[in-house]
Amino acid sequence: RVIHWIIATRNKHPFTAIFISKYDIDAAYCRMTSHPKTCAQTIVVDEDGIAHIYTRLTFGGKPNAAIFCEVSETATDLANEILRCDEWHPDIISGPLQDHIGEPKRETDDVPFAPSAPMAVDPKPEEHGKLDIFVDDLIAAFLDSIRNNKCVPAVIPLVLCRLIGRPISENEPIDRNDFLSITKLLAEGTPAEVQLVLGWILDTQCLLVKLPQEKYREWILDIDSIINDKQCEWKLFQTTKGRLNHCGATIPHIRHFLNRMHEFETNQGGHSRNEHSYVRIPRDIKDDFCLLKEFLLLSREGVSMNLLTARKPTHVFCSDSCKEPNGLAGMGGYSIVSGRAWRFKFPEDVANSPHISNNLLEYMATVITVWIDHIHGDIPPDSSILSTSDSSSAVGWLHKSSFRNYQTGHEKVSRHMARLTINGRWALNSQHLRGIWNVVSDILSREFQMTNDTLLTHLRTNYYSQIPMTFQILPLPKEITSWISSIVHATIASGTAKPKAPSKNTTAPGPDGSSTSHSLESKTTPSWTKSNITEQNRPLSKPSSTACDLPNLRRITKETFEATLFEKPLANWWRASGQTAGTAPATSRSAPTRNFVQTSNSS
Repeated sequence: RVIHWIIATRNKHPFTAIFISKYDIDAAYCRMTSHPKTCAQTIVVDEDGIAHIYTRLTFGGKPNAAIFCEVSETATDLANEILRCDEWHPDIISGPLQDHIGEPKRETDDVPFAPSAPMAVDPKPEEHGKLDIFVDDLIAAFLDSIRNNKCVPAVIPLVLCRLIGRPISENEPIDRNDFLSITKLLAEGTPAEVQLVLGWILDTQCLLVKLPQEKYREWILDIDSIINDKQCEWKLFQTTKGRLNHCGATIPHIRHFLNRMHEFETNQGGHSRNEHSYVRIPRDIKDDFCLLKEFLLLSREGVSMNLLTARKPTHVFCSDSCKEPNGLAGMGGYSIVSGRAWRFKFPEDVANSPHISNNLLEYMATVITVWIDHIHGDIPPDSSILSTSDSSSAVGWLHKSSFRNYQTGHEKVSRHMARLTINGRWALNSQHLRGIWNVVSDILSREFQMTNDTLLTHLRTNYYSQIPMTFQILPLPKEITSWISSIVHATIASGTAKPKAPSKNTTAPGPDGSSTSHSLESKTTPSWTKSNITEQNRPLSKPSSTACDLPNLRRITKETFEATLFEKPLANWWRASGQTAGTAPATSRSAPTRNFVQTSNSS
């Protein structure tokens, strides 16, 4: 939510600094006493038979975080309301710890402000700043101005130490600490453009989220220890896996490669195992750790905040594949934005292989379609990619995968897509596209009896609502055909993948084209082997729909994506506060985003 507010503020004020302050409540839970019934439920008996009763909230109690949030959320709402009050002056009414907060720290002027990317939602950035809360950590983000620089840092000491709590007297009968942690206030309370928040470094000048250097070094050393040592302490393995899962908040692709670790943890006994025991880590899991080191390097360098917000797609891709019992197997796809299209026909030995599933081909097609535009340099950093397919499996694998050891080809595809996305610094989204709308990709994946020129004319004549004006069919680069060959050979060599019964396609296949080489290493892409059959005498496949009854595909994908986005809970990007009457906006899926907030018109 803080990142959404920062991006919205930068969009409105592209050349003004944005400061962040962080406040931490000292011994938070211990400041709340428990109900007598709750105290009776928290009795602990020691070895001597003495019963100890906890009269305050414990840090290990499961419901205690939610209980304490009733206080911290109220304090945050109150602070936001005070910031809106023009009659409040911190020089007149202030908190006791206000003097511990220093002057705002600005970064050097030689680094320009990073631009923000348009979002699909509007957090409504307010000129007086915004405060948010995570249990007992308060986060303030505000625009650089004379009033904000004086009021925002002072409002939390006022609320916590004078309104919610009370100042410490010089004659306290029992020693007690200030409500705010003094050490944290000195370190993180001073407003700055680069601030440590919840374990991550937020850089509002460059719009980056970074993993602290100290954490990076420590985590890499632990991973190297797991990779190089014959055995690993169980506690170290679990801790490292948890850290990597934590990094998935900024790099979602990391979670693709934690599945084997989760399975290994379960098989080894999980949390019931002695944490100081030693285990031998399998080779394939060590390989996953090697790959995840690359992702941690990106976390250290910084992930753009633009990639962590709810955005409309800047690039939309459609793809499809077919694998029929008559020996026909192919893939195809195109970009709705650039208009680049491609197709690829497999030789019969691959098409008839029981180890090559159509879902694998669908998955490969989604990657290739994005890869082509990347090779041509048409996907700049901070792009929001939407990859669509009529295969629910392929769409799900782009988001999260749980492949087994024998699914070698699937894993190679996931690794390649992860590296493309991370190195390109894109946000990857996936969406299922109804088969009756994915007609052009379906035709590209099977109509190999037609030449490129003939097929291009056919598509522009009958399916002009589905393709852009720049639509063109291009040959696949050699690096992509070589990659296809490696995936297919690795999958066939594994010999254990179970084939899936082919589904019925709405576009019927036509006759096979000319014979192709049995090797995928040929210099010519098989899908462009010209056939002697002409447009006039070829038996055309029956199309699933015509242009008159097919909607504009770009509009359909946009509307479907936005509908999916607005079903997400509102709390993902906006903290509801400031409402003093009526029903408070809900944050569950039963009350989605579209019901409460007017979305941005920016595309």
